[in-house]
Amino acid sequence: MQVRVIAQKGLNIREKPDLESDIIEKVPQGALLEADEITWAHIALPDGREGWAASQRAADTYLVKVDAKAPA
Repeated sequence: MQVRVIAQKGLNIREKPDLESDIIEKVPQGALLEADEITWAHIALPDGREGWAASQRAADTYLVKVDAKAPA
């Protein structure tokens, strides 16, 4: 599924689905990514690397699903 980063400060992509895991990339707000889950999203980065991103923490939401029929 395609997801959009909506976190104002961007989104940390981590090596593993754990907040203590190393950050491998910082993705800016508005970026479109491929993910296979929405809680801890397994992310495919444009350069071919893969990582994990938390989609929510407390009341903050970081990712939203992109409707394939809606314009970006």
